[in-house]
This record gives sequence, C-alpha cells and structure tokens, in this order.
Amino acid sequence: MNSYRLAPLALVLGIAFFGCNKKGSDEKKDDDKEEGSAKPSGSAASKKPKREKNAASPVVQLAEKVVKDCKWERGWFDNDCKVYDEWGDKREEQREDGKADADLVSLLGDERPAMRFLGAAALSSSGEKYKTDAGLAEEIIAVAEKEADDFVLGELGEVVARIDFGKTKLLDRTKALMKDGASPKLRAPFFSNVGFSNRDDQTIEAALRDMTLAAAASSDNALRAAVMRGLMWFDVSDPICAAWAKGAADPKTDVVEAALDRGASKCPKSFDAFLGAVDKAQKPLFSVTYPKVLSEVCAKGSPEQKKRAQAMAEDIAETSKSWMSRAEALRAVNACDKNAGKALAKKLGKDESADVKKEADKILKGS
Repeated sequence: MNSYRLAPLALVLGIAFFGCNKKGSDEKKDDDKEEGSAKPSGSAASKKPKREKNAASPVVQLAEKVVKDCKWERGWFDNDCKVYDEWGDKREEQREDGKADADLVSLLGDERPAMRFLGAAALSSSGEKYKTDAGLAEEIIAVAEKEADDFVLGELGEVVARIDFGKTKLLDRTKALMKDGASPKLRAPFFSNVGFSNRDDQTIEAALRDMTLAAAASSDNALRAAVMRGLMWFDVSDPICAAWAKGAADPKTDVVEAALDRGASKCPKSFDAFLGAVDKAQKPLFSVTYPKVLSEVCAKGSPEQKKRAQAMAEDIAETSKSWMSRAEALRAVNACDKNAGKALAKKLGKDESADVKKEADKILKGS
C-alpha cells in the first residue's frame, strides 16, 4: 500500500515545504456548505501568469518529473516516490534567496492541479524574491483570483500573505481578492499569516489588522479559527481583545481554543469571557489550552477571578485524562494559592504520570 506525505498548511511561521488539509468525505460535504466554498474544478486559472515555463530550468524539469512519476491525490504526494524526495532535498540548493521564484511562479499556470500545488507550496516555504517583486507578486495574485482547486488555494493563501504590500503596491488588489465571498480555503491561511509580515508600514499594518478582524464574522469555522490565530501577530488592542473574547464564546471548539490560546496571555480585560469558555467546555477536559488560561488568570486576575480559576483548575487536575493538562492545572492552582497548590501536589504525588509527579514534587519542595 502506498503511503503519502501531507505537508502542513498552516505552520504559522510558514516553514513547511508542502501543505494541505486532508478531510474525510463527510467533513468535506459539510465544508461545501460554508460560505464561498466550491469544489475543485481541476482547471488551470483562466488568467495565467505572463511568463512561460523555462523548459531548460532544473527546477521546472524536476517538477515535471515529480508530477509525472508521483501520485498526487487531495494534496498528497506519494511518500515512496524517489523523485518527490529529490524535490525536497534540492529545495535549498535550487531556491536559495528566491533565485527560482520566477520558475516556480511559471508552474502556477499549468493545467494540472498537482503542478500548481507543487509550485505554490514551494513558494510558500522557500520563496523570497516574489515578496518584493511587484511583477511576480501580481502574477501570483492573478492566479489566485481564478484558482478553483482547494489545495492549491490553501498554499496560495500563505504565499499572498507574505507579499510586501508597501513595496509592491498591491494591497488594494489583495483586499479585493480576500473579500467576503472568496473561498475560505484561500482566506484562512492568508489571515492566519498576514500579520507576521508588513510591519514596517503602520498604515498597511492597520489595514491588514482591520481586514483580519472583519474576517472573524465569517460563517466558515476554519476561517474563524484562523483569524483567532492570526490576530496574535498584531499589536494588542481593545478590538483584538474583543475579538478573542467573542471567539471564546464561539459554538465551535477549534475557534474557542484558538481564541483562548492567543488571547489569555495578552488580554486580562477579557478574563471573564475566557473563564466562561473554560467553564462551558465539555468535561472532562483534555486540551492543555484550558488550564493554561487558568494559569494566566491566577497570575494576573482579580481575587474573584482567581477564586474561580482555582476551583476549575482543581477539577481539571483531578479529572483530566491528559497528563499535560493535569500538570498545568496543578501549576495554576499553585499560582492562585500556594497552600492549595501544596495540598493538591500531595494528592498528585501518586499520579500515574511521571511528569505530573515531577511537577508535584517541585511544588512540595518550593522550587
């Protein structure tokens, strides 16, 4: 049986080389009901990049071998395909400092989705020149405007997010590209990453922040979660804290946890909303995100908030099936009340997890 390699789509810092999200058929059907969702057509963008592929380019030649020899399905390339491994091994040699960006952009106009995906994923992970080259950046946006394949769109979203809009003067066109009706497959990786770039121009940064905040109203679950993650790149402000507080009350767990994970350490004014999310979460809690929120509240909250956080943390420490959550909950209790922390540490000194026992021992020793 062939195995396949799935490259991560949204490593926030964009260090992954290939990326996509793989979903089961039932989940895919649900996604098709969300805003802007469309089934991949498999057709190339009707408005292709201006440049033609350079048949003599080693990058283009190797890409052709990958697409010809390696099976590609739903964003996966055959993990056992040697040519695909070679493509990954040679990425630094061939693409250092963006010297292959033009060749990679030329792949985006290919009629085969696998080739477009290969080019977009490579630009996402190792592209450099296109970020400040207005010509290359404009060609990429032109492709994204017409692309229909969900997996290619996912990579293009990250690529567009890294364009320097100050140097390329393409912010207005990007705003139109990322409008409400656009595919969430394109918008989610864009809004998750765009705040990491474009920090030199405050006007552009503010415009991107406002775009990201506006996208939080999307009906698409994955997009709302991406926005919660993406807001972390901007300077903390009341509107951002308000967005995280609203995200903490979202009906979807992924959105809630993304909001809590990013907002708890930055927005003490939203602690009541965050505590409400922990309280409403399905028990027993497994994700370490929730006790981490309680640790933040115990460190920075009001006496009443600390009291609530301590009670929740004690419950998590004694009921969670995750050793990481139990250990973090123990730290939270200790941060709220040293005496309560030592009392709980005595109980957890017999925990089945060596890591929890170690944390309990540290608290008992006062270290």
